[in-house]
Amino acid sequence: GMSHVSRHVLADPLHLFDAGMFHPARRTLAYGDHMIGQGLLGLPIWLATGNPLLEFNLLALGSLLLCATTGFRSRRETGGGLAGAVATGLVFSFSPFRLNAPLWPQVLCTFAMPLAVAAWARWVRDGRGRDQSEQGGETQGEAGVRHGDSERVAGEVRFRV
Repeated sequence: GMSHVSRHVLADPLHLFDAGMFHPARRTLAYGDHMIGQGLLGLPIWLATGNPLLEFNLLALGSLLLCATTGFRSRRETGGGLAGAVATGLVFSFSPFRLNAPLWPQVLCTFAMPLAVAAWARWVRDGRGRDQSEQGGETQGEAGVRHGDSERVAGEVRFRV
């Protein structure tokens, strides 16, 4: 999991997917949630302390702040006021989806989703190509959207709180 990634990403990156489970099988990290992103986020903690429990706990606590911040940012980007943005950040950060899975870092670290929504809303509103690249390219939801109907879609994106 995450501890394996933190240990091996710098020490032995060519064998990153050769985790210790299902020995003697190779590349067993790919059999489940590899948590490479979470391992990289926690890498500074791992390098400073070598403590996987501290790495996990700080990452779990930090995910609350990151999710609240990105939820707030997404709501402000889609035209919400300050109170609505604060409420959105808190609801997203402390949603049952996230809090019912306190031992799953891959669920706790979902803070990039609101950023993708914000980039998509900016792209629909302004039509700038760099906003589309910020969210990682074209998604299924925007595949049929072109500038001709961007006003209709922008109206659907603006959630009211």
